[in-house]
Amino acid sequence: MELKNFQMPKNRSAGIVIKDNKILLMHRIKDDEEYYVFPGGGQEEGENVDETAIREIKEETTIDVDIDRLLYKITWDDGGVNFFYLCKYVSGEPELDENSEEYIKMQEDKNNLYKPMWVDIDKISELILYQLEIRDLLVKELKEGFNSDKQEFFLKLAERRQV
Repeated sequence: MELKNFQMPKNRSAGIVIKDNKILLMHRIKDDEEYYVFPGGGQEEGENVDETAIREIKEETTIDVDIDRLLYKITWDDGGVNFFYLCKYVSGEPELDENSEEYIKMQEDKNNLYKPMWVDIDKISELILYQLEIRDLLVKELKEGFNSDKQEFFLKLAERRQV
């Protein structure tokens, strides 16, 4: 798989999937840095951003979900937008699909780990979980209850973590 000249899609969607007091995350090790991300990725032509979240979660974790609602929207100063959806777990166990882009990247570079997994909700505040702003807001809302309205942020591109 050729990744040269790859440009980040303008719109990216991620899913926040909670089941049995655990949250679905992608454990990453890249260039000797260990961190976690919410499963998600770039919007493809012809799909809306909630469809992107469902597709990306399935591609990265083999988990089936339904969208509950949009929780967070980050607009970057370059015009890119990240959407974070609260998703309802439907079925499946987290594993990396052998046909996924992430699996192929791991085969090409052994220092590049992608591992979908359930993580105890009470542990996420201790993790390096990108976007950190979303992690911190999610921790607060898990304790206090979710705000009924989506929350929007504007961030500078220099603050974006390339994961």
